[in-house]
Amino acid sequence: MLPLPIGVVATTTVDIVIEVTTAVAIMAVIMAAMVVAAEVIMVVVVVTVAAADITAVAVTANMTLGN
Repeated sequence: MLPLPIGVVATTTVDIVIEVTTAVAIMAVIMAAMVVAAEVIMVVVVVTVAAADITAVAVTANMTLGN
């Protein structure tokens, strides 16, 4: 391997640090977005289940009162 000038080595090191930091930051943002998406999905599921429960109760009450 050829000896590199100190400036090139320093620049390369800074570039690597910047790239790694950027990659980590992007991954953190993606992870945060995934967590938020998962929470939204959970809320939708809970609301859907609650709606189904309410519907079931209403149908049962209707059948009971109707008969």
